[in-house]
Amino acid sequence: MSKFKLILFFLFWINFITAQTEALDRYFKRVHLDSIESIIFKENTLREDVAQLATANYYTVQKKLDKSFEILLSIDTLQLSEKHKAYYYHYLGKAYDHNSTYDLAVENYQKAQEKYLSIGDELRYNDLNLDLYFTMFDPTFYNVESDYLETYATYAKKLDNLNQLCNLEIEYAFNSIETDTTFQDFLIHFDKAFDYNKKDGNLFTLGILNTYKGMYFTDFVFNKDSAHYYYSKGIEINRKLGLQNKVRLAYHNLGHLERVQGNYQKAISYAKKAISQGDSDIDYDMSAYVFRLMSEDYIALNKPDSAYVYLQKSMESRDSLNAQLQNINLTRFEAEKKDKENFILTQTNARNRIVIYSTFGISAVLLILSFLYYKNFRKKQLIKQQKAQLKINETEKMLKEQELRAIDALLEGQEQERKQIAVDLHDNIGANLASISAYFEVLKQKMSARADAHVFDKTYELLKSTYKDIRGLSHYKNSAIIADKVFVVALSDLGQKLEDLHQIQFKMHSFNARQKIPQHIEVALFRIMQELLANIVKHAKAQQVEVYVNFYDDNLNIIVEDDGIGFDPSQLKQGGMGLSSIKERLMNLGGEMQIDSRIDRGTTIILDINL
Repeated sequence: MSKFKLILFFLFWINFITAQTEALDRYFKRVHLDSIESIIFKENTLREDVAQLATANYYTVQKKLDKSFEILLSIDTLQLSEKHKAYYYHYLGKAYDHNSTYDLAVENYQKAQEKYLSIGDELRYNDLNLDLYFTMFDPTFYNVESDYLETYATYAKKLDNLNQLCNLEIEYAFNSIETDTTFQDFLIHFDKAFDYNKKDGNLFTLGILNTYKGMYFTDFVFNKDSAHYYYSKGIEINRKLGLQNKVRLAYHNLGHLERVQGNYQKAISYAKKAISQGDSDIDYDMSAYVFRLMSEDYIALNKPDSAYVYLQKSMESRDSLNAQLQNINLTRFEAEKKDKENFILTQTNARNRIVIYSTFGISAVLLILSFLYYKNFRKKQLIKQQKAQLKINETEKMLKEQELRAIDALLEGQEQERKQIAVDLHDNIGANLASISAYFEVLKQKMSARADAHVFDKTYELLKSTYKDIRGLSHYKNSAIIADKVFVVALSDLGQKLEDLHQIQFKMHSFNARQKIPQHIEVALFRIMQELLANIVKHAKAQQVEVYVNFYDDNLNIIVEDDGIGFDPSQLKQGGMGLSSIKERLMNLGGEMQIDSRIDRGTTIILDINL
């Protein structure tokens, strides 16, 4: 009797676990996070491998990718069933997808598809067809044709799955925009998608539909009231599901809706709501983007102090994102290292058992002798490699020193040439122009009674303007970084000359300003700053220029902002205003340049250099 009860209990337990696994699948499909949390964190009745997979997927949905990777990469896949291996590769691919590691996402999605087909799960196999289509859609990462969307459509119709058919109509709607400028096909497909969702009742998909419909009334057919209605519906649904990251995105979209109309104060208000949603200490990429837009809004409202504060917050969020990515990469490295160590250990143990059982003492002696010989050989090889590497390092060091000396000599020659050009401009051409102006003034006075005296007036003004330009050019060309000055001091002197010659207000902000940098980088950067300020004088029609110079660790960050007329950054493709040349010169120094400019909104240029 007791055995019979034990068997019944065992069968009940297996059925209970299976039912809970199926429930988890349904809850993940419809993003019922409260129910998932209850099963995973409160009931504690799941098998260890099932609990690990479910917990990792829960953290991925919440964008807590560091925790997700930590769990997934600690799982021993050899102990998983075929079904759970399919889930494992699926969830690992999703985590890589959210982490923007698209090559590994595609690799794991394809492994999961093979496993799903092997166990006959066509529904989840087809879900991954759409994920693969989205992952490989961007030609920046995958410049190949794929038929994943067509395969997804075939299976969705075959399975008659309402949610998959709804997602298919959404994709058809957006694809129709390329050929139908009236957007009629878009609306037809979206109406079909709403119909499928109404029958299916998937709240998660309904939230996506409302958000996309709001985007349609923002980006394609502008209707503020309709856009606001659909975004608000999306917020209501996603808040009910506990998807705070999607609520944050919706508030960001509402802010964009106000921004395109020039309502920058309302845009800032929605941006603050977006930041207040969810955990900003996790969703760093979204936080960085929202903070940067707030900075631009404050610039548009002529509040540079607030703009600078939110620009700093954006940079801090971007640094936190990089740190998070480094933690994820470290987790991956440790897990891969552990897998390799386990593999090596397993192979070694198997080999040792074979040796022990087959050859006993003689084989053991031979193995020891071989090991000692191999160790001695490897030691000699290692010593040779170390000596060779030392020679290579010494050669590289010598070549580097020669290169730096050559660069310093070249820069010194360029500086002397610039000074000579400036002296010639000032002493010869400038003096000649001054004399011509004086003689012409006398001639103009004598000819003042003539009917064409206005010609002399215009010619005289042109002479004075030319003399001023020559004088300014001589000052710019003669501006050099003197040995007893650090970079920031020399840059400040250059800004003072900018104010004196062109009546443009110049402000300088710096952090850790007394730090000295290598001479060849210092001179090259100084010339780049001369070019940038000269561009502002020639093209921007600016009244004010602000420069921020920040030293941190071994890096230098320079921000140049002006309140001028701005420009279209796409002009850089046709040569622009010398900025393409500056960007190339900066790349040669191991740095990079970012340009943010809009017509009538001024220009911000950011330079980052690793010293």
